[in-house]
Amino acid sequence: MLLFLGLLPSRQEKHNTFPLLHSFLNNVIHYLFLPLTGGYLIVLYIYALRILASWELPIGWVSWLVIALMTGCIAIEFGLYPTRMAHGKRMDELIARWLPAFVLPLLCLMTIGIIRRFNDYGVTINRLYLITLNVWCYFVCITLILIKAKRINWIPVSFSIIFLLTSILPVNYSSITQKTIQNEINKEIQNTQQKKLPFSHEEYTQWLKNFSSAKAQSINEKIIYLYEWFGKESIAQWIDENVSLYMLRTEFKNEGETQGTTSYSGKSASEAFINIPDGYDKLQYVNQYYVSTNDECEKQILTIPLQQENDTVYISYQTLEKLNQYKYGEMPPAELKCNSNRKIFYLTEFSVENTTENNKKHTQVSINGYLFSK
Repeated sequence: MLLFLGLLPSRQEKHNTFPLLHSFLNNVIHYLFLPLTGGYLIVLYIYALRILASWELPIGWVSWLVIALMTGCIAIEFGLYPTRMAHGKRMDELIARWLPAFVLPLLCLMTIGIIRRFNDYGVTINRLYLITLNVWCYFVCITLILIKAKRINWIPVSFSIIFLLTSILPVNYSSITQKTIQNEINKEIQNTQQKKLPFSHEEYTQWLKNFSSAKAQSINEKIIYLYEWFGKESIAQWIDENVSLYMLRTEFKNEGETQGTTSYSGKSASEAFINIPDGYDKLQYVNQYYVSTNDECEKQILTIPLQQENDTVYISYQTLEKLNQYKYGEMPPAELKCNSNRKIFYLTEFSVENTTENNKKHTQVSINGYLFSK
């Protein structure tokens, strides 16, 4: 912080409206950012040519590759701006104007990848923001070419305005996504002429069997998405509380894809009592979903990070087996240890799936409960 404050202009220099020159920044841009971005640009063009040669659609993560390139392009534009305004070297002017032109074809690749994700998996909040970012990148590149990169302050201003317009208005990407997915699910329910709602666990499983495995899996994933992003109230009109959505993730997979699945689940009764531990004066409800890595699946104890508290809950498979023996809705709240000795977690609902697919193991965990803190 002190080093940053020491770089701030003082006296008459603080009234200078011209961009400040920094030799260090100039060297970093010319000898680090430009070579790295140029090499990265070549790699992405080779990847694009490979896609054209094999005539296959790009996969979803290509968007992040292009976003990284666009971030480097904007960083170069800002880094070159003070030197260009002061010296006006022809090479810097050419780079500032035509670098966005080389990025434009790769933005098309990003667009195709996003459209593929929409067609395959439907609308999500992240995908709406991603397609908006893609359109904004087109706007930035084309504008920089047309105005010869003479002004750049509009870049962060336009980004902020678009982000606010898509986020803070009553009709925003969050509400659009929720409404769209709910309409899709309502349409499927109406097409099957289901009148008895909400579904119990057995009724929901039986209803999904009206569809193909892929379709049933897609519907279940959409309902899980609503549950994770918008809460239980967003699916309460169709799904009863006793439905284990995560358990059904492997129910409709092709037999060749899933080589082995072990599941555990349990839920406490709504009237179950939890005694407040001595010395604890804070209480927080926790709803956490977590997917473990291949290495973690070999361990006998699950470590579940609590993102909102920056802590970890530990639960052994021995405990899971004991709790799994209770009828759903009759499990007693289970006390679990946390990483911090000043916290205790009481588990009231859980779902754990150990799945082996293509010789790779992963564990999906969903827990609900109460975190007591000192």
